[in-house]
Amino acid sequence: MKLKFILLLLIAFLLGSLFAVPGLTSAQSTTAIAVSPVSFDFGVNPGATETNVLKVTNTSAAELQLEARIENIVGADDRGQVTLTEEETEFSLTKWVTASPSRFTLKAKETRTISFTIKVPANAEPGGHYGSILIGTVASSDPGASTGSSIVQRVGSLLLVRVAGTAKESALATKFYPKNLAGNWEAITSDDKTTTYYIAKEEDFSKEAEKHYFNAGPVAFNLTFKNSGNVHFRPSGFVTIYNIFGKKVQELSIEPRNVFPGVERDLTVIWPQSKLWGGYYRAQLLAVYGQSNQTISATTTFWAFPWVAAVIIGTLLVFIIVARKRLFKVVKVLIRG
Repeated sequence: MKLKFILLLLIAFLLGSLFAVPGLTSAQSTTAIAVSPVSFDFGVNPGATETNVLKVTNTSAAELQLEARIENIVGADDRGQVTLTEEETEFSLTKWVTASPSRFTLKAKETRTISFTIKVPANAEPGGHYGSILIGTVASSDPGASTGSSIVQRVGSLLLVRVAGTAKESALATKFYPKNLAGNWEAITSDDKTTTYYIAKEEDFSKEAEKHYFNAGPVAFNLTFKNSGNVHFRPSGFVTIYNIFGKKVQELSIEPRNVFPGVERDLTVIWPQSKLWGGYYRAQLLAVYGQSNQTISATTTFWAFPWVAAVIIGTLLVFIIVARKRLFKVVKVLIRG
């Protein structure tokens, strides 16, 4: 009976594999496209025109039929991942942008540029407008048909447009606290090679929580910026750490990231110090944003001390207190004769 059951399981597994393999193969053989740069940030006057180019590379081993489309950014999550839509929104950009050529072919490993033009209406309101140029592979929607197409795979470059004028810039830090880091961290250097950022890598946010005592480093800080304005900004600045005596022990640069209107975005800054002996620490956030460099500030505190060292020191203190009492008794006996 057991042998029959095992045979049935094997047959079911093999049949399942037959149906699963084609889908897996299709996913693995998905063509590869790369675009550069991955984002554009323009400041444009009402009624003006801006033209630029996007580099597109076919990194696959096959020739690709490609199509360029423009879609609007409808929002972003707290980690900065944008959501795209073809629908019109308050911050729409699609009607202002054209790409040329809109369809083209790339041979294997070939690179070419496509141009795009942004025409801002003369009556455009000051503030931000957001979209993406999407480059997608085109496949026939019906294998037997000579016409009709569908997008199989696509990658995009963000278009961030700020229409000149008096835009509403309003932001604050809604959260600033130390936390345990569930993941790794890395040090990256700014494009001009003058600043080093210590940032989180491959974080598991579901396992992270606010924390105010650390046995050892590194210490991670969660920063949440809320954009209540109508234009995006990229906060920059520092998280400065002071010890119990008020002495500055570390100044950490904040890596500038886009915060879209109506969005709260989380950033993680890492203090890579592994050995912490200072006990009590105070961390001061000071960031600037917007065209007029408005400031955002916040403060948090935490304790850091190795528990092993605490146990050893505590034990020594108890030993010293007990030893002093015994030594005092011995001295009294000796004095009395």
